[in-house]
Amino acid sequence: MSFDKYEVNNLKIIQILHHSASALSANFQQVMFDGWHARLGKELSKRSNYDIECLTFDPILKKIITVYKDGVTYKAFPSSFSYGFLYEYSHQLIQYLKEVSSEKTDVIFHIHGYPGIMTYIIASKFRNNIVIIQDHGGRLSGSRSIWIPFGRYFLRNVDFFLVTSEKLREELIKYIWIDPSRIKVQTMGIDTKLFRPISKYKCREILRLPINKYLVIYVGRFDDFKGLPLLIKVVNKLKTRYDIELVAIGGYPTDPLFTYVKKKVPYSFERVRHEFMPYYYNASNVFAWFVKDIRYGGPGVSLMEAMSCNIPIVSNTLIHSRIGKELKREELEERGCYIPRNVQEFEIFIEKAIVKNDCKTRELAERYFSWDAIIASIRFIYEKLSKIKIVK
Repeated sequence: MSFDKYEVNNLKIIQILHHSASALSANFQQVMFDGWHARLGKELSKRSNYDIECLTFDPILKKIITVYKDGVTYKAFPSSFSYGFLYEYSHQLIQYLKEVSSEKTDVIFHIHGYPGIMTYIIASKFRNNIVIIQDHGGRLSGSRSIWIPFGRYFLRNVDFFLVTSEKLREELIKYIWIDPSRIKVQTMGIDTKLFRPISKYKCREILRLPINKYLVIYVGRFDDFKGLPLLIKVVNKLKTRYDIELVAIGGYPTDPLFTYVKKKVPYSFERVRHEFMPYYYNASNVFAWFVKDIRYGGPGVSLMEAMSCNIPIVSNTLIHSRIGKELKREELEERGCYIPRNVQEFEIFIEKAIVKNDCKTRELAERYFSWDAIIASIRFIYEKLSKIKIVK
């Protein structure tokens, strides 16, 4: 059926975060105004005329907070919390959604986070509204997961799923019985204007990093999940043939490998402000990860930012990504994206990547990860679902 003759006007889009800042031991203000639900809301407001609200909740609140800022309404609601996402619930947020639903039919509830009790409750209670679930690295963990029976019951009326990996898409189809046409593998977006190519040597001078060495950059917590101990070993081995150093960014003093990394890696840093990260990416010859469990998390935001700065990438997180599915391995390597499937390939690809000069990873970042590309895709989904609802 063609929907060209239909126009969707006055859409109200409500972005909802399915967990609180307290659940992640995060800063409440930062999550309220810069969580992924808020980032998407802000980017949508720049590229549409939608009425946009961004909602969250937290047990530290005693009353509802409402702030209007830069064309977006932000709301935060009190909630109850009992040691884990499974028992986190906001009655007042649900009541507010009921009020909105009763007053306005052309509203879309875009939930950020899967699985989780709030996600399932919203999906089941608002069957007359359009409901979209946005995954940010959630997992089902096989057919015995407790979320399987919940999912089959509560998610059957969800209109669309946006997931970060091909693996979760496969599991939603296999275990939750979701129609494949209602699922798309898609990440959130990155700011390609902020993360842009800058002179390597200028960045090294600004950051006081070695001018003439090969630099491999790692971004993440100082633990073994993203392969940091392995990367340290690989770089040390390459030192027998190259003048090379590792730059490690993102450690916390509480991280299990913090002391070890600070001792072994001279250029290791704790958290760096977001606006300074383009300089670190551009100062480096290659970005590298070797993640333990690659099934669900997607490519990774830091990797996407590094690609946007047009530096080579060595990471197994691309295996279950759209890029990994749509492009052949040879095509990716030609552009500077290397996907190791084992430890031996990880070492080989880092050596290849550090000497690669004709990198074209930014082209891929703009096509797959830029906010322009992501918002265009999401707007298409919103309006297609709204037109289907009008027809019904």
